[in-house]
Amino acid sequence: MNGSTSNSPPYSPIWSRSRWGEKFSSPSPSIEFQTASTMTRIPIRNYHLDGYGHVNNARYLEFFEEARWNFFGQHRLLPLPEGIILVVARIDIRYLSAAREGQTLAVDTRVRAASERRVMLEQTARCAENGRAAAQAAVTLASVCAESGAAADLPFEFAALLSRQLYRQPAAQACADNKTI
Repeated sequence: MNGSTSNSPPYSPIWSRSRWGEKFSSPSPSIEFQTASTMTRIPIRNYHLDGYGHVNNARYLEFFEEARWNFFGQHRLLPLPEGIILVVARIDIRYLSAAREGQTLAVDTRVRAASERRVMLEQTARCAENGRAAAQAAVTLASVCAESGAAADLPFEFAALLSRQLYRQPAAQACADNKTI
């Protein structure tokens, strides 16, 4: 962090100035903001387990991918713009505790930051029954041209939709301000 106060947003806005010459304004520093998120529930099945009876670490890649698709769908970011695909350029997963058959994982997905060519998400998989975090992921998605495979800028309209997911007023504040989230 850059020494910001507790009332400022936890992450920087998508762009301070975009290549289109339009300034994206950051939220008011006097209001505490949070990122929009989506919760995806995934039941743990026998085929998710390894020989020790807990979820195989590689399965979390699938769980986090399912939750990302759900996030994009819930926030009206699908279908992706024509000719653009988002690929996982980097994923860092921390395994925190074992999840077992019969439990349900609640995977929270939220936008952490974004730029003209990258989207960074943070994801946390928690056991729904006890709230214990099983794994956390920091995911970087890269925008790629579907035809050539080369890096590509996100279309302005898509970036604007994505930027709305970066900062959301908490419900209590929105009610106080008589606004809709």
